[in-house]
Amino acid sequence: MESECACRDLASFISAMNALVAQTTDAHACVAFVQRALPSLLTQPHCLAPQHLTPAAASYARHLVYRHPQGRYVLVAMVWQPGQGTPIHDHGGVWCVEGVYRGRMQVTQYEVTPLEAGRVRVTAVRTLTAGLGNVGALIPPHEYHRMANTGDDTAVTLHVYGADLKRCRVFIERGDGTYGVQERELHYTTVAA
Repeated sequence: MESECACRDLASFISAMNALVAQTTDAHACVAFVQRALPSLLTQPHCLAPQHLTPAAASYARHLVYRHPQGRYVLVAMVWQPGQGTPIHDHGGVWCVEGVYRGRMQVTQYEVTPLEAGRVRVTAVRTLTAGLGNVGALIPPHEYHRMANTGDDTAVTLHVYGADLKRCRVFIERGDGTYGVQERELHYTTVAA
C-alpha cells in the first residue's frame, strides 16, 4: 500500500507539471513551481521504482523516470556511489531543479568567464552540502556547478530539467589556472518504459 501511495505522489507531481507546462514555458515560473512541489516528493521513501535506484560502476547512474510527450521537461533520477561526482559543467542552456532523495551531496556553484576559444576562468561561488528534501535550481545563464557524493553511503538525487538534456559542456582544469571546455554527450543508464 505504501508503494501505491508513492506512485500516486509521483503521478500527481507529473500531472501538476504537465498542467503547468501546458500553460507556460517560462523558466522562472517552472522553476518556482518545482522548487515548491519537489521537496514533499523527495521525502516519500518509495516514490522511485527500484530500477531508478540502481547504481552504475564506472560513473554515477542517470535513470530517465519521465519524459513529457512534447519534450517540455524530463524527470531524471541519479544514483551516486561514494566518491562519484561530475566535473564542473553547464546544463546546455536548460533550466533545472534538483533535490536529494537519499543520502547527502556536495554541490559547488561556479561563475565561468570566457577567455578565448576553448578556454575559460572558473571561480567557485559557493559550496553547500544538501541532504534529504533539499533542492537547488539553475536557470541559464547561471547554470554552472559540480555535484559529488563525498559521503560513505550511496546518494540519490531527482532532477527536473526544462528539456531532455542530451549535451552539456564540461570544464577541465588545464593546470595553469584556466579550464578547457569540452562538449559532452549525455546518456541514460535506464530509460522509462
